[in-house]
Amino acid sequence: MHFLINLLLKLFVESGATLHKFILYFSDYGISPEIFYSLGRNDLFFSRLLDLSLGPIPDSAENVIALLKILAKNATKISALKLEEFYCDYEPQLLHALICIIESQEKLQQFSLVGGEGVTIEFHNIISALEKFFHVRTLEITDCSVNTSNIIQILQKSGPLLRRLKLESTDEVYLKKSILLEALKSFCPNITYLDIPCIILSTQLVELIGDLQQLQFLTLCHINCIPEDPKRGVMKLAKCCHHHYNILT
Repeated sequence: MHFLINLLLKLFVESGATLHKFILYFSDYGISPEIFYSLGRNDLFFSRLLDLSLGPIPDSAENVIALLKILAKNATKISALKLEEFYCDYEPQLLHALICIIESQEKLQQFSLVGGEGVTIEFHNIISALEKFFHVRTLEITDCSVNTSNIIQILQKSGPLLRRLKLESTDEVYLKKSILLEALKSFCPNITYLDIPCIILSTQLVELIGDLQQLQFLTLCHINCIPEDPKRGVMKLAKCCHHHYNILT
């Protein structure tokens, strides 16, 4: 299988093909050194790449770092980038290569980061690298622990352009902070898809949902109700959702 995959990839590269979508799971197979040599000589192969998905990424592999450097150099117009099974203990060179891919993009609109199973992730500079983008339309962070201030800066810079937001954290604390809801209300009025589990059912949350006039899809799992009057809070939420006649909860 490894031989056939490398042979096909070699044929694509050397035939002058250009990719628009590239999904690579490193655990499934390895890329031979000959392919990296061909990729290094062919600047056009990744030049039109729009959709890139990588994972799971091994910790210490020189060929992986080499591929990431080629992508950072030649694939600068990616609109959708997904990193799957991302871990916190990557070597500095690998983390730097991943950051370079993010920072080299000119048209990034969708970013998805999925943490490895059972791992609490410190993002190093991965999320910080996103803060330079003003046009992120979709942001999905799953199974990860994330700094609230980083997220708020991204929300502020994306502003009205942000349409889809999913924050599924292994650390519930940051989702309870009212500052996150305030940032959504202030900067992102055009959200159509919102998925924020493990959050307190508060008046502020209900008001936010009411203000998001274009909201069509809403997911709220493991809601912690306000102890004083949980029934009243649920009724307010139901009434607010009813006003969005097309909302899916």
